[in-house]
Amino acid sequence: MKRTITTSVLGVIAIMLYFTNFVSAAIYPVYVCGDATVTLKPAFAETLAPGDKVIWSEVGGSAVEKTSADPNFTTPDNLSAGVHQYTVHVISASPAECKGDVSDVYEIYKLPETTLALSNPSNAKYCEENSGSGSAPVTSSVITATATPAQALPEGVGYIYTWAVTKDGSAAAIAGVGADDSGTGTTNVFTMNATAKGVYAFTASAKYSVPSGSVLKSASGSGCEAISGSKTVEVTPKPGKPTIAIE
Repeated sequence: MKRTITTSVLGVIAIMLYFTNFVSAAIYPVYVCGDATVTLKPAFAETLAPGDKVIWSEVGGSAVEKTSADPNFTTPDNLSAGVHQYTVHVISASPAECKGDVSDVYEIYKLPETTLALSNPSNAKYCEENSGSGSAPVTSSVITATATPAQALPEGVGYIYTWAVTKDGSAAAIAGVGADDSGTGTTNVFTMNATAKGVYAFTASAKYSVPSGSVLKSASGSGCEAISGSKTVEVTPKPGKPTIAIE
């Protein structure tokens, strides 16, 4: 009996793991973030008649009745993070009021809020023109941007990072200061290799990217951009070359 129970439990665990992996690997047709909405439009084999009722339902949630003149449904702007599933069906005009077949489920994934932070630079100061002392002078500094979503992201969703820099308070071209590692996960590493003296202040932003073929809905098309605070690196001046004279 004990062996039978153990085998059954293991079987249940295996099934649970299978479905967990299946769900986590899902790709959704539409992703939404922030307070953006999605408008769903029903397609029918026949033309709706005046008085027909179009019923939109969220699986596990409430239903909304629309008319034949205005059959589209717009999702709320405050969806909770995670999967939302919708169906639609028609009830013909009275007196017959026949209920049509329910559509297949249409899924929308609401992405969570994200915060973005920068690590302290690996070298807060180093000398200009490769002039640091020692056998291997420090000529660079590394800063890591870390995006933290409020909950785990679904399969295929990542970030697009953009770095910005000022030098001595004025905007500078990031390409002339260094480059990032093209990371699209929750971290992106920027390596600064500028050797011109000055104080460099770095910020980063991260916006969502979704799988190819899917649509991302966000306010103003921003991808729900998260912006970091700033971190500074100072490239200190190289001392001038002295001359020797007799006292």
